[in-house]
Amino acid sequence: MPNKDGNNFLCFLPKVGKAKKPVTHQNTSSMIVETEKRVKLKTPDELLEVLKNQCFIRQEGWWSYEFCYQKQLRQLHLEEDKVVQEFVLGVYDEKATAAFNQNLSIGTHHCLKSQMGCSSKVEKVSSGEK
Repeated sequence: MPNKDGNNFLCFLPKVGKAKKPVTHQNTSSMIVETEKRVKLKTPDELLEVLKNQCFIRQEGWWSYEFCYQKQLRQLHLEEDKVVQEFVLGVYDEKATAAFNQNLSIGTHHCLKSQMGCSSKVEKVSSGEK
């Protein structure tokens, strides 16, 4: 997403590490100046790794929606914690996903347009660069 000057933002989550012990110095000549470290950005796949084998359920009135990462999306009605009615809205297809990602690597981006005239831009990201 570009800012008002047209420059793209670079967003990442910092790595959480152990708290450093406070260092006391006897004089300024013994001070150590830490230089800025380069952070290796994770790929989108690496960031999504924590969602594997996870399912999320959302209750919306009569229906519940269950999303299981890289498995399926389904709409279901529960009564006393039992599934009474179920519709599978989508199933993850590893080959189709790989083919889609391959198509994205051919061009820099694709624009998807809805009936409302809105659009979104899909870009393939590699090593933190477009």
